Amino acid sequence: MTIYEPLKIANGNLAATRQIEHCPPRMMTRELTMNAIEASSQDASGNGFIVFGAITDIRCGDAKKLFIWNNGPGMTPHELKSVMDLSSTINKSFGLHGNFGIGAKVSTLFSNKLGFRMWSCRNGVVSEAILAKPEGCDDYSRIIFEFDDGTTSPVRDVTEEMAEIGQTFSKLNNMPKHLNIFDTSKDWTAVTLFGNHPSQDTVINPFGGVEKQTSWLPSALYRRFWSIPENVSIYLTSLVITRDANRNFTPISKRLDKFTKHEVVSVDGGIKIHYLYDAKIIGAQGAAYLQSYAGALCHVSSFGCIVYNGEMYDYSGDSDWVYNAKYFGIPFGYKNLSVAIELPDDFEVFNARAMPNSYRTAIIYGHNKEDIKAKDFSHIVIENRPKWFLDVIDENAPSNTVSGDIRKQLQALLDELMLKEKSLKKDKAGDTPAIEGHKGLGGGGTSPVVPGPDPLPSNKFGLDFNMSGKMRAVLSVNNMTAPKPEILMDDDQIREKGIEFKAAAFDEVSNLLFINGKYEALNSICDDLAVRHANHPDQELLINMARNKSQDIMSLLVGRVVVFAKAKHKKSANWTEADIEKALSPESLTMAADAWATMMTPYHQEMSRFFKIVVAA
Repeated sequence: MTIYEPLKIANGNLAATRQIEHCPPRMMTRELTMNAIEASSQDASGNGFIVFGAITDIRCGDAKKLFIWNNGPGMTPHELKSVMDLSSTINKSFGLHGNFGIGAKVSTLFSNKLGFRMWSCRNGVVSEAILAKPEGCDDYSRIIFEFDDGTTSPVRDVTEEMAEIGQTFSKLNNMPKHLNIFDTSKDWTAVTLFGNHPSQDTVINPFGGVEKQTSWLPSALYRRFWSIPENVSIYLTSLVITRDANRNFTPISKRLDKFTKHEVVSVDGGIKIHYLYDAKIIGAQGAAYLQSYAGALCHVSSFGCIVYNGEMYDYSGDSDWVYNAKYFGIPFGYKNLSVAIELPDDFEVFNARAMPNSYRTAIIYGHNKEDIKAKDFSHIVIENRPKWFLDVIDENAPSNTVSGDIRKQLQALLDELMLKEKSLKKDKAGDTPAIEGHKGLGGGGTSPVVPGPDPLPSNKFGLDFNMSGKMRAVLSVNNMTAPKPEILMDDDQIREKGIEFKAAAFDEVSNLLFINGKYEALNSICDDLAVRHANHPDQELLINMARNKSQDIMSLLVGRVVVFAKAKHKKSANWTEADIEKALSPESLTMAADAWATMMTPYHQEMSRFFKIVVAA
């Protein structure tokens, strides 16, 4: 019968339980890896080594359990007992440097209630300790081992078992013969994750549930570790990467040459912007993949992130990046273009040192502990995009564009609306022109306040990290320019812009008006224009002209809504940010598009004049 010793800590077991069960599950990978990196980097040989593999345990049958090993300094039985005390993590004080995250034990236990086992070899002795949460028990506990002499201890000697375990592990993981990680003549430490039930395969199902995650580990490493110390190597066996051979993990900073193009732009404050282009490659079997996939351990995708102290934060990839790329001036080509914003290690905001939060999920700053987001640097990214980067965006823009005359009409409308707002009027007492609303100049109201010089920014990099309202300032860069309509015909682009069943969407950052070229109203407009000339001998000419006109009409319909919303935003203080967002929503634009029948008369007349001339000719 297994004996459990509830872990007693200063703040009480309830506090520990809450911290464990509120920790994001995926932080487990980060904490375990960082612990292994910091330990192995201290290896006396200068060659830190970490192994991710699979191990089995007779108590769990054939179920594979995730196993993490490092060659850092080992621990004596007394040291291991102390390290496996939960309070050593819960109550430790956090600092600005080093791995002060919530801790491997706290981040791991919720997903491994069956057992979190640690082996450590020191001076030829391998000690074992296990934490677990017994079923039906409220407390996380240490397992207490019973010995033949009647004594008990939370640590036991497993040195004699290592030879057999090493052989089984090597065979299971197809380890090279020269690599005996269970050699007791050297220091090392290893962790085994048992999961929440005996049959759970924690190698491909680390967090429970029914869905297998065959490449979650290399993906988690790629999306977290921009770099690792030069003296540390991470080795993944074929079982954890579901490939045919064991391989080393190489972080992105060491794989930049695998991308089609990469450029670093340094800006004020020591910030580095990494611009990456990953071209699509067609393989020998006809499958398409990104160029940087060659030699990678898992699926790769374009991304955006902040890099701080070698780790990636606020990471956007796959569908998240498809949505977020627009904030960085990437309206097209986002599946092949990536951006990484690398902050200096001593980065400060408002004279406060930036630092990760306790869960290591975000970079925070100042007394308010607000998160630093990649979007906070969007204006820097946009302003410094290299020419080749812009060329890729242009190459990926849709070839279907509306008549240039439509944008001129929209710009003329916007200029007219803004001109009315700023126009001068006669003073009631005479012919003196006056700006409306200013007392002393004939317009009534209060006297204008003469602004003083702008105050110096309180942080040395001059970046605005006041979250409230800042994004609107970035989004409104082009708000005096009419939107540029783009007709989307590609199903993926239509779906990615969120307009599969809508007429259009407006992107304020790029000032682009994306129009669903397959929206049903476009076909209706085209048919309405063509049906009146159904007997015309040149049907190809008729259909092409009707299609082009229908795109112009749709662009003008939804474009006018955007123009009026822009003007309303400037002219009326009574229209809130939420009001403007509603006016510019795809739903609002769609309703405007559906009203196409109300403005067809001039286009019918234009078509009639054109085809009358064609017939006469």
